[in-house]
Amino acid sequence: MSGYAANSCAPRLSVWPPRPPLDPSFVSDLQPAHGVRARVGRVFRQQLSASLARRLAQPLPSAVPSDRELLGAALELLPEDRATRGHVIVADVHDPERQRLLAFALDDDGRPQTVLKAAASAAGRATIRAEAEALLRLGRSRRLQRSARAPRVLGFTEGADMTALRLSGLNGPSQYAQLHSGLFPAGNIESHLLQACRWLITFQDATICDSQDGELPAAAAHGDFWPGNVLALRDGVGVVDWERFWPAAPVTQDLFHYLISYAFVLPSLACRRREPAAALHAAFVANGPLGRATRLAVDMFGSARGIPRRRIWRALAAQLRCPSAVPELRLRDAELLANAIVGGRA
Repeated sequence: MSGYAANSCAPRLSVWPPRPPLDPSFVSDLQPAHGVRARVGRVFRQQLSASLARRLAQPLPSAVPSDRELLGAALELLPEDRATRGHVIVADVHDPERQRLLAFALDDDGRPQTVLKAAASAAGRATIRAEAEALLRLGRSRRLQRSARAPRVLGFTEGADMTALRLSGLNGPSQYAQLHSGLFPAGNIESHLLQACRWLITFQDATICDSQDGELPAAAAHGDFWPGNVLALRDGVGVVDWERFWPAAPVTQDLFHYLISYAFVLPSLACRRREPAAALHAAFVANGPLGRATRLAVDMFGSARGIPRRRIWRALAAQLRCPSAVPELRLRDAELLANAIVGGRA
């Protein structure tokens, strides 16, 4: 994510080689829908038979030669990756700064088995290198790896002009996709927030440090903990995209990032994104479904970490007052919101 707002440039899909056995839920996860018509269309598409869904979910004709050249070069850097020499979906994530390519190798059921990330630009290579280092660090600790539920590094290499990373796939839709794939996203709010909070508590338990001089405790942080990186698995949640991992950070860092970003990406009743101030008011001040679920998550987190909930709310208010914390929020709105949180919650 950039800031807390979801990337406005949704991934465009292409296939190499053409027409793999696509899983409709996987394709819909990569193509967010906005508006009532798009939401209804996706719901009906997901209910069709697999063969008809494959026809309706044909990848968009957006592949360009540079994408295929980058993919081919990445595969040459990882010759042991035979899985990705089958059907591959290329998610052309338009990121002019990082110039990255993201590809998924599908199994016979059309689900992602292997994830391949490659980049040729300096910024993109640094991002991939950071994620590889973070995941390798997690892998050195069985307890940390088990609690993180993160992809495993299957291959990593750096050539003269490119860096490539191969990861195991996690089979499940993201919370972001679930919010934008049903007619009633409010039905997922409480389960999403509590699942994410449970994951965060378990993950932090492996690295928690005692607080000193009245400061909040520190623990490892994902760094980009938002609904798009939280996947709903059969037995819990998994988390992807670890390039912003921090070995130690205040325990509330990931919690605040998640709660703020969830408020931003949750559609309104009209299936449109709310204005930043209205979205955060619904999460932290109002008494609607999102506000109630947010309070439950904060109470759960505070109880697990031994931090009074009033202290958590005051810390959130202080963060909102920082101009760089939520760039999408105007200073006046941030001050009003922080005052309302302190007055009503803390």
